[in-house]
Amino acid sequence: MKTLLLMVSLFFTAGMGLVYAQNPSAVDVKSAGYQRIVEIKNRVVSQREQIQKDLADKTIPADQAGDCVRILDQVAAQVALIAGSGDGTMLADDFESYNSFLDVNASLIDSARQVVL
Repeated sequence: MKTLLLMVSLFFTAGMGLVYAQNPSAVDVKSAGYQRIVEIKNRVVSQREQIQKDLADKTIPADQAGDCVRILDQVAAQVALIAGSGDGTMLADDFESYNSFLDVNASLIDSARQVVL
């Protein structure tokens, strides 16, 4: 589990560095770019709530919950940077990357839950 978390974190950090290094040729519609930020933020909130519920129900180990929360913290920090810079919108490629990281995190949460059950 720790190895998987480390790999996800390293991939996330490296991937976001590449995303910021790109010079996008097309400008997304502002409202769509803003909506992407809202959707990612909502997924982060939803996963945090699920982790808290699982911790309260004692269906997920605290150490694994902490690992998943750290991933959420990284995603939230990166999204906050995007929201606070430039025109405050997210490109489609960034959106897909963050969704992928959140998909992996959801799988980690589910896997941790399976261990306890």
